[in-house]
Amino acid sequence: MKRHTMRAGFSCVALLAAAACAEEAEDGKTDTPPMVPDEIRDNTAPVIADVRPPPLSGGTLLITNDGTAVAADPDRDRVMLVQIPAGEPREVLLSPGDEPGRSVEDALGRVHVALRRGGAIATIDLATGAVVARREVCGAPRGIAYDAAADFLHVACAGGELVSLSASDLVAPPVATRIIQPDLRDVVVAGDRLLVSTLRGAQVLSISLAGAPTVTMQPAPSTSNDFEGNLVNFAPSVGWRMIPTGDGTALMAHAMAQTDPIDMDDEMGTAYMGGGPSLVRSELSVITSGALDQLRVPDLEFTSLPVDLARSASTGRVAVLDPLHGVFEYDATRLGIDAAIGIGFTEGASAIAYAPNGLLVVQSREPAGLSMLENGVVISAIELGGAPRVDTGFELFHGQGSAMSASGLACASCHPEGREDGHVWQFSDVGARRTQSLAGTLAGTAPFHWEGDLATLEALLDEVMMRRMGALPQSAERTDALRTWLESIPPVHTAPALASGTGDVERGRALFGSEETLCTSCHSGPSQTNATTVYVGTGVALQVPSLAGLGTRAPYMHDGCAATLFDRFRPECGGGDMHGFTSHLGEADIRDLVAYMLTL
Repeated sequence: MKRHTMRAGFSCVALLAAAACAEEAEDGKTDTPPMVPDEIRDNTAPVIADVRPPPLSGGTLLITNDGTAVAADPDRDRVMLVQIPAGEPREVLLSPGDEPGRSVEDALGRVHVALRRGGAIATIDLATGAVVARREVCGAPRGIAYDAAADFLHVACAGGELVSLSASDLVAPPVATRIIQPDLRDVVVAGDRLLVSTLRGAQVLSISLAGAPTVTMQPAPSTSNDFEGNLVNFAPSVGWRMIPTGDGTALMAHAMAQTDPIDMDDEMGTAYMGGGPSLVRSELSVITSGALDQLRVPDLEFTSLPVDLARSASTGRVAVLDPLHGVFEYDATRLGIDAAIGIGFTEGASAIAYAPNGLLVVQSREPAGLSMLENGVVISAIELGGAPRVDTGFELFHGQGSAMSASGLACASCHPEGREDGHVWQFSDVGARRTQSLAGTLAGTAPFHWEGDLATLEALLDEVMMRRMGALPQSAERTDALRTWLESIPPVHTAPALASGTGDVERGRALFGSEETLCTSCHSGPSQTNATTVYVGTGVALQVPSLAGLGTRAPYMHDGCAATLFDRFRPECGGGDMHGFTSHLGEADIRDLVAYMLTL
């Protein structure tokens, strides 16, 4: 397969007008990571927020039927209520660490907010601004939808649960809890079916409420032209946001990741451009209960972080937010045909929504506020106040400031919410490598990368952020700010019912820790790794990965050869008895082992 590259035509790229050339080895190849003089680095003093903000997730802004903006503020664990376009903000305080996310309005003038880390749904009376109920639903609630016909709330959980509960009876237990699959994201009511998306892989599951078979859909592989006119192949990677369109269909903003080999001999700062414009680009897909139609939308192919999406019922417009590149607004009837009507940019944008009159509203996280846009131009703004949440680690991860890259990528482009996109990349030097998760897996696990060839996080940033992505190298202090911010992100765990439905968890725990299998000789401690580089029969010595949040991280192994944890125990993929003594175990033993591993 042809490799698509963009050559700069010279051996080193200038960084801030200063030549930072990599040293060349005797064979003419560039050593990685390159040696970087301190004066080239961003040595600005880092800022650490008193409370570390969570990663961007999008979907935190709802505007109700009467024009009330409901701005969930995960940075400050609160919800702000304000009448658009110029009302006085009201603050609804939540519990520390709740991380409010998506919300939905019911028929009684109440709003129900998913608490992403709080594991609950908070119900707010809009008239009084009071939290009138808090109901536990699952460990990691993500999407929420209101079913007016049944007066139900449907909650999609990252652990794999789909929970249905009464919207009006605030003390009733859940009506139903369905165990679907890990990594559920958004949910949309479509007649007698629910459309449920996934974060990794951008799948959409059409789930029947009447018991009919589930239909699984996914954007198809697609192509794009690089700057030299070559076709570059892409596959779906991240399903950032799915919203209802009001006619029983849904619209999803998702990322597509390159599947062609990445030329690691490219000049500094261009490897992750993939020949241009980037290794990751954005698309939209229209979804019905049984079909998915992809749309190549002008301008979006130059973006890589489509965290939010909005549609106006009154004007027929659609808007997409990429915090790296701005807000892109389109005529919904001309999606995939016409360029954006307007492109606007507001500092710190984190979510978007349309008011009933068609006004586009952009939520900003720092400083907290709402901006009203017309054709990409800010016409008014509302300050929401609150404690500052400026954080260098957050900014570096999301490609802000000096982390803005020539490739148009941010760390979050491939590590959504600090996790990973489930994508298997093809590299010209090492072959297939799956994206690794950063949530709950970083502390005490150096050296980094699958080969364990990067001794420190600073070396990793020099290699990836500077050499591959084309961003400015960072000082040790700023790199440490990123490290501590990443370590504040907890892993996502699978639903307990997924594990218990697979096998005997306690028997699997005993097998995992026994001398019979020797699993804990490498996988032990808080991060379930001894942080060494070992050969386990898979063709190359590799760094022992952390197993934190393992159940939500398929596919498995360095090259993604195991679609499930069961596949990891196939000798042609998992390395056989060089990777734990398991070949003598029976099918029931493997089920028990997998059941326990799903709890990690």
